[in-house]
Amino acid sequence: MTDAKIMIVEDNAPGTTHLEECLKNLGYTVCTAISCGRQALEKAADMHPDLSLVNLRLEGEITGPEIAEQIGNRFDIPVLYLIDEAEGDLLQEAQATNAFGYVLRPFEAQQLHLNILTALSMHERERRHKETEVRLKQTIDKLEDFTHLMEAVFNSMTEGVAAVDENGRLMFCNSSALRIAGEHPEPVEADIYTGVERYGVFKNDGERFGSLDDNPLGIAMKGGTTDEAEVFLRNEFKPEGVHIKVNSRPLLRETGVLKGAVVVFRDITTEKKMTAELDKTMGELRYQSELMETVLNATGDAIAMYNNAGCLVFANQLYERLLGLKESVLKKMPPRDLEARVKEQFREPDLGDLEEISPLNGDNVVETTSAGQEPKLFYRSTAPVCDSQQEEIGSLIVYRDVSKEIEAEQMKAELLRLRTELETIYLFPNIIGTSPAMKQVYALMKQAAESDITVFISGESGTGKELVANALHFNSSYKNGPFVALDCAAIPETLIESELFGHERGAFTGATTQRIGAFERANGGTLFLDEIGDMPYILQGKLLRVLQEREIQRVGGTTSISIDIRVIAATNKDLEHVVRAGKFRQDLFYRIAAFPITIPSLRERREDIPLLARHFLEKYTAQASKSISGISTLALRLLLQYDWPGNVRELENAIARAVLLETTEVLQVGNLPSQLSPVITLERAPSAPLAMLPLAEIERQALIYTLEATGNNITQAVKALGISRATLYRKLKKYNIVRD
Repeated sequence: MTDAKIMIVEDNAPGTTHLEECLKNLGYTVCTAISCGRQALEKAADMHPDLSLVNLRLEGEITGPEIAEQIGNRFDIPVLYLIDEAEGDLLQEAQATNAFGYVLRPFEAQQLHLNILTALSMHERERRHKETEVRLKQTIDKLEDFTHLMEAVFNSMTEGVAAVDENGRLMFCNSSALRIAGEHPEPVEADIYTGVERYGVFKNDGERFGSLDDNPLGIAMKGGTTDEAEVFLRNEFKPEGVHIKVNSRPLLRETGVLKGAVVVFRDITTEKKMTAELDKTMGELRYQSELMETVLNATGDAIAMYNNAGCLVFANQLYERLLGLKESVLKKMPPRDLEARVKEQFREPDLGDLEEISPLNGDNVVETTSAGQEPKLFYRSTAPVCDSQQEEIGSLIVYRDVSKEIEAEQMKAELLRLRTELETIYLFPNIIGTSPAMKQVYALMKQAAESDITVFISGESGTGKELVANALHFNSSYKNGPFVALDCAAIPETLIESELFGHERGAFTGATTQRIGAFERANGGTLFLDEIGDMPYILQGKLLRVLQEREIQRVGGTTSISIDIRVIAATNKDLEHVVRAGKFRQDLFYRIAAFPITIPSLRERREDIPLLARHFLEKYTAQASKSISGISTLALRLLLQYDWPGNVRELENAIARAVLLETTEVLQVGNLPSQLSPVITLERAPSAPLAMLPLAEIERQALIYTLEATGNNITQAVKALGISRATLYRKLKKYNIVRD
């Protein structure tokens, strides 16, 4: 390590000069040479050299041995003592206080070089030994935690689990097994048949299995399996009897030799009792469904529901009459034909002098065009339909006859009420992502939105910090006030105070008019301080005072101005490190970091990439008036593999560029930015061109990579690939892909 940085602590100036020349000739870098012990400690903290040479006889407030001890303990830096040959009596002291040795004056270059390399090597071995000890302890702790976890998991299961060895002796049973089959005062250590009787799990009411071949445990002991075998259990411990369902499997060694069997059973007595109640409930649900259909047919609104594919799911009788076709016929129509039918029956009206309905918004008013019928005006309202997981599964369309409405304001209020009833309100509609990392962010955002606490948003550039701040503002009690964003890194240091607090006329040269600062502009709303880590240190104290007192003074002003705002701060820096470096006030950091939210980078939530890519594809396809329906398998794989240092912003720019270049109906890999290309890792022969790969091979590798990227999460994988769960399982079976 001849390029190591070395710090010299020596109060003999000629000796220091000679030592520096020797070290430079040997290829080392002398980062500093000082004679004061206290300064040496400060330099070690700032420069963190690889090795320090310290005069054992250093005089002053801190002696040589004290410097060596503090540098070694506080900064983990190896130290070599500098000793004159005449000071032989000090060798024992040097060896006792420093494990890395010493260097004798006058310096002999090769011996100096050997001593330095030896010290660096010893220090590296010690460091690796410590790391190994830490990793070993962590591994042991994890193994112990896993053992306790597995015990807790088995004992928390509602199913009974029992295992026997090849001789039928009980090896394990969880607490649920004893609870279901009955508590036993002593362990079961008998042959298979006796063990079966003691547990009673394979004994019918008054009727036993004729042989081991007849019961699930016996079948498993012969290498067979049993699935969902239903048994009624009644024994001395369960005189009332319980219904159970049993699954059994053999336990085989790697060589295929039987080493026992395991049975899993659950109590279904409650399910049995609930069957009759369930049948009754289903009858009531059918009645309520018929009642609801009757109500929808009796209402004065035409109501229809469509799924995400554009197919009709439900239509009431009035909607049937408006379209002139029965619901059964409409359900069978392809989406395009159905859309054409709707456009044929409705048209955008010429409102003319109908000023009384102008508040309705002409875009939502349609007019019937059925032949032989008087045209009628309908207000069309749409709203998404979501399942219990808040996933959009379709849309609801309601047509309300407004032809005879007299009071426009009454109609407006009624339509607003109807829209409120139909539309599903999404808390953060502009933030996209369903990964576990983003779900944690959503949970924190929801908590922060419900209070007025100061929020601190951290994350890499391009992760969407301002988007999160915007969402917090519009879901808080300050949503009716302004949202003012200020980039602290983009404003010159001489102007940032004026930008924040404003200034009076004549406050400084060039201040020809009064200026209102960001704090006043955001009064009653939210002030977003982006890149707060770049704020000048001198202003940080003023900002802290404003946050505490909720009052400001313009530059050059004498009057305090009260403000009522919510402050949200953000940075892409490690602000705690900036605080430790003394460039950011610690008290201000604690004040703004009351509620931290960290936005994960895109590479930390790769499962969201397909959702984001499709969102940007739809956005820029609409802007470019193109008909691009999807993303090719190779392009999607490329997007999933890339690390995205620019995060979501870089992904959006990549999709926008690709949309402009694309000439087909599917976004191709060739139109993505060139920096993405090196990450393609398709497993193919080097001589096989990409275009010559069989389609089946491309599809197989896309399936493998998507499962890897989503951590074998089937739900996220089907969303990423845009296929159904059944299709995914079918293709996995087709290509013989086994999930790890």
